[in-house]
Amino acid sequence: VSVTKLTKQVPIKLNLTGTMSDSLSKIDYKLSQDTVTISGSKEALDATSEITANLDISHITKDTSKTITLSADKVTITPALVTVQLTTTKK
Repeated sequence: VSVTKLTKQVPIKLNLTGTMSDSLSKIDYKLSQDTVTISGSKEALDATSEITANLDISHITKDTSKTITLSADKVTITPALVTVQLTTTKK
């Protein structure tokens, strides 16, 4: 008996949390990829339309990149890590 692993592609939604530094007017970001593949039961896949990642920008004061671990309930995410390239604009 073979069990077919159910997968689907979903977008990554990035939530910037924390407070931006007073010396910056904005922070732009670019993810290393826009989508990930999730696998799990049909019910879990049907219930998951996107993967949300949180990034605390409180201590960002210059251009940098951060690696974020992705996680979600009841599904496996591939890849589990994405890199966010942050570009700052000074006031």
